Amino acid sequence: MNTLKKGLFAGLLLAAATAAQAGVQINDMELHAYGWSPPTYAFYHLSNTGDIYTNSDVWGDYSSVDAGDWLSPKSGMSDYQVRFSNQWGECQGTFGTWITMTSTALALVYVTAPYENVNTFCSFTVEIRAVANPSVILDSAGIWLNANTGV
Repeated sequence: MNTLKKGLFAGLLLAAATAAQAGVQINDMELHAYGWSPPTYAFYHLSNTGDIYTNSDVWGDYSSVDAGDWLSPKSGMSDYQVRFSNQWGECQGTFGTWITMTSTALALVYVTAPYENVNTFCSFTVEIRAVANPSVILDSAGIWLNANTGV
């Protein structure tokens, strides 16, 4: 094999190995948000930077928590699509539509406890697929959200 062919072959192998190392992973989650004063939000957000953000489960803490990565390594997020489906309860977000994870994508579901002494719930499924192969779901997870104020 001449040098040019060897170099090209090695480059193709490296590209294939890099693509194979990229992994999509999401897990089932049960998320709770607690607060004294309304509104309180429990949320699940897949970001276009490859992160999973959720609410803190500390009483009265309304901050966002980085709960891990949905893509590792975090590269080429716009090559993937996310869909939320099978919602039950008082979920708010975009359901039943594939969202391409571009820089303007918002893949977020939340539930709100809008009044004092309210306990709200919702559950849903999240799925991820590659834009290049839309017939294959790479991973899916069941998510349960609970927002609670003063109960």
